[in-house]
Amino acid sequence: MRDIIFKGIVTFVLAAVVTGLSGQTVPAGINYQAVARDDAGRELTDREIDVRFSVIVNNPLGPVVYQELHQEVKTSRYGVFSLVIGSGTPVGGTAESVAAVDWGAGDHFLKVEVRFLNEFTNMGTMQFMAVPYALFALQSLHPGPQGPEGPPGPQGPPGDPASNDQQLSFEGQNLSISGGNTVNLSSLTRPPQDLVLTGNLLRISNNPEATDIDLSKYLDNTDEQSLLWNPATRELGITNSTSQVDLSRVLQYNEESGALTINGGNSVVLNRILSYDPSTAELSLSGGNSVNLTRELEYNSENGTLSIQGGNSVDISQALSFDEESNMLTILNGNSVSLASLTDEVITSMTIEGSELVVAEGDHESRLDFSEHMIAFRAKRTVSEDAPQLADVVFTPTEIEYNDGGGFNSSTGEFTAPATGIYTFNVSYLADGSGGDRKVRLHHNSDPYEDIAIDLSGGSNILVRSITMRLVAGDSVTMVISTGTATQTGTGTFSGFRVW
Repeated sequence: MRDIIFKGIVTFVLAAVVTGLSGQTVPAGINYQAVARDDAGRELTDREIDVRFSVIVNNPLGPVVYQELHQEVKTSRYGVFSLVIGSGTPVGGTAESVAAVDWGAGDHFLKVEVRFLNEFTNMGTMQFMAVPYALFALQSLHPGPQGPEGPPGPQGPPGDPASNDQQLSFEGQNLSISGGNTVNLSSLTRPPQDLVLTGNLLRISNNPEATDIDLSKYLDNTDEQSLLWNPATRELGITNSTSQVDLSRVLQYNEESGALTINGGNSVVLNRILSYDPSTAELSLSGGNSVNLTRELEYNSENGTLSIQGGNSVDISQALSFDEESNMLTILNGNSVSLASLTDEVITSMTIEGSELVVAEGDHESRLDFSEHMIAFRAKRTVSEDAPQLADVVFTPTEIEYNDGGGFNSSTGEFTAPATGIYTFNVSYLADGSGGDRKVRLHHNSDPYEDIAIDLSGGSNILVRSITMRLVAGDSVTMVISTGTATQTGTGTFSGFRVW
């Protein structure tokens, strides 16, 4: 199915506006609600759009007295969105806010503009009628100048002493109110507590209910040792010893998960261990696979070949790298293996089958899969379809030649990078049919990245254009055709591959 990103057509319905004047202030805002539809009358549901309001004075083409912007407005599943004119970000006009507009100075009009992807599209201008001019009535709530001072009134009755110039004061453990009562708060306080070590007995201070703990069984009595507690650093020490134990953090071990955790800190999993058997030259991971290291590998840095002593060789210049100083063999953008301890027996051959490195050790065969590091695709569109004018059409293929790494989505035309790296993309395009002003561009994460070709007329053919981009795993790239005044999608190819 073709995915068409429309710059507009949208239908709007203006709903109820300013609240009444029954309170002391008038809310400086006008309620606005709209339904977004495409040119076929279908609601644009669950979409993000930008909306720009402009208040114009005197006539629909008059000067803008106030302008504001609402970004990333979300439409509902029915295409409906609601805004308050006056709550957006002011971006233009002579008035600082919608409340500051001089609503009594002539007729006023509302201009609405909407942006889905690229530029704003004018959706029309309508005249404000009576209800919004309640904002103008706000001026009637402003107080006038102060009048002359009136004559003094009669003397009132004496005040209540319970609420006249009374103050709270605290002394010792007594809370008092002037001219009133005093409350003793001694029963609400508690003396500070800490760990106290007396000899080999550890107790909590100022807590008569606490039980002493005898720590003598943990000491070497033949050396007259005793425990020392430092409450400032919270360290537990032993006399006649320089060792100190910090008890402010506690280690915990989970036998089920194999995780060792420090209280309030990080954890590490200890349930898998590497082991090496020198008698068989086997390197093993507990609960996992093992590798036999009994023959010596040699790497030629000039031609990029990896050879096994007395056996075959394979060109790995595009997939593996080898450091002769450290004897480390590394998969492109992947893990490393040390070959420093290899000896010279057992392995009989080494070959490549598809995306796998096959190592034969007598009757035993080991395989190393490189497919996850192969990323390339090529998609073709051989049939041009009808498309509306002034529309952005995402290139979707009719045929996929190859899709190594599975990064290209044939139904949406979107390539998603499976891994971080440098990528090259190639584009060819035939602008069939009539009409001009067509563009071909690449989008990065749904945003325009670079124009491949512009001002294409009917029959124009781009041979091949290339562009190189750095992508992070999860980034997306699409080929987009802006139809201009044409009514066809056009045909062509879109391909790409990871360089590094």
